[in-house]
Amino acid sequence: MTPRKYTNRSYLDALEKENPRLRRRDGTSLQNQNLTAEHFGGEKLNGCNDYLVISYPEGVEKVHRSFLEVGVDVLETDTFRSNRLTLGEYGLGERTIEINVAGASLARRLCDEYAAKTGQPRFVAGSIGPSANCPPPMTRNFPTWASTSWPSCSANRPLA
Repeated sequence: MTPRKYTNRSYLDALEKENPRLRRRDGTSLQNQNLTAEHFGGEKLNGCNDYLVISYPEGVEKVHRSFLEVGVDVLETDTFRSNRLTLGEYGLGERTIEINVAGASLARRLCDEYAAKTGQPRFVAGSIGPSANCPPPMTRNFPTWASTSWPSCSANRPLA
């Protein structure tokens, strides 16, 4: 069997040495900024946190910096629901790639900045969430942690 080649060996090496601290909760941190429809790019886009990487990157940057300042090793991109189906609900389906690239680029720029400043490697993890308002119905073998991930979804219950 041929050994696997990894493009980012430094992250895998960090995992072997320690348990990197991953930051979570973009949505909560963004809500704490009391954003208005104007921050989202208008009333039609109000609530589309993923689009903030385009319409109000300063707000996303503020959240990322708050986590980097306390020593987080891994930033998640602000792209939890950046897929064609969900973005399509806001009329942004055709901008899916642009939004994901912007989210990843913003997180990467800040990780590079903080790594240079502190000498501590920082990593970016792409955040991928459900593709619509609900995930697929769960089966008996679905991970138990996922059963609380989408509490408002009526399809979020184990199948008999």
